[in-house]
Amino acid sequence: MKRTLQEIIEAIANNRSQRNYFHFEKKPMPCELDKDFHELINLFVQAIPTQREIILSIIDSGTADALQAYSWRLAVWGARQNSRELLLEGLIGLVIDGGKADIRDTISVMPVLYHSAIKIGIEPQSLFDEAASYFHNDVARILSAFPRRPPENRNLQSFYYVEVSTPEGIDYKSG
Repeated sequence: MKRTLQEIIEAIANNRSQRNYFHFEKKPMPCELDKDFHELINLFVQAIPTQREIILSIIDSGTADALQAYSWRLAVWGARQNSRELLLEGLIGLVIDGGKADIRDTISVMPVLYHSAIKIGIEPQSLFDEAASYFHNDVARILSAFPRRPPENRNLQSFYYVEVSTPEGIDYKSG
């Protein structure tokens, strides 16, 4: 059964209130919490522009924070699964996040998605442009420009991240 936007937002709010997203980016992949964000992003992708505006107007800073963690998860999971679709979904999640909590936090997820795209042999510019095409906001503009940054301004090291190997596969850590 498909859930409505309101049901998805309420589920996310309930999980936030119960602190279920605490260390969300480190939970096993996939996990039950992923479903809400996957459905939210699918609703957004299938929506017409005016419906997308409504979806974005409902996103609060707490949901934006959780979307950033979900996008980080998809950067890791996408690299592990060699999946362009997972990376695209992570980037669209950032567009929906819209920088509502702090746009610097939103931008800080971009290098892991970029690195994962390179790692699995995806041309990042087309991937980032595709995600940016879903809505025209500041995050979409930054997404589209991100792959054109000089390498020293888009690599993991410039954001103090490192790629690590774990028993589950690739991961990213602050370092």
